[in-house]
Amino acid sequence: NSSINSTTTLGNLQFSGAEGGIGATITGHGDAQWGTNDYPGRLVFSTTADGASSPTERMRITSGGNVLFGTTTTASATVGIAFQPSLGYGSFTRSGGHGLGINRNTNDGDLVVFLQDDSTEGSISVSGSTVSYNGAHLSRWSQLPSGAERTEILRGSVLSNLDEMCEWGD
Repeated sequence: NSSINSTTTLGNLQFSGAEGGIGATITGHGDAQWGTNDYPGRLVFSTTADGASSPTERMRITSGGNVLFGTTTTASATVGIAFQPSLGYGSFTRSGGHGLGINRNTNDGDLVVFLQDDSTEGSISVSGSTVSYNGAHLSRWSQLPSGAERTEILRGSVLSNLDEMCEWGD
């Protein structure tokens, strides 16, 4: 037990053809130094891409229960997808393009629902080519024309646009 650490392979399931080529593996590793009644482990799932001759890691489940796709860390700056169930958190990171696509194939309706204490507070829905943000309070920076200060307008007040959105000076 004392010699097992994060670089130790504990076991391996290998999926291969009769000629010996490996198509996929599931490997158990130590996930940190082992000790008395302390045996952290992770599972690594690897597949061989078309045109390649050896498997590459595609997903891992860490000893902390995190599920990682295309990355080996939960750091949100690293390209990949990381789910951290114990924190109720997931991150989608990529270098360019949109990071998340949400699609409805057959009808209009909610794409995303926002809940607080299991009660729906708002949603993002689609109807035809219109996307609606429902139940939201939207806020934005603004200022009065000529940069005038109006201390009697309380923070959080809803202002309407009179003739221009915002007038910024030099």
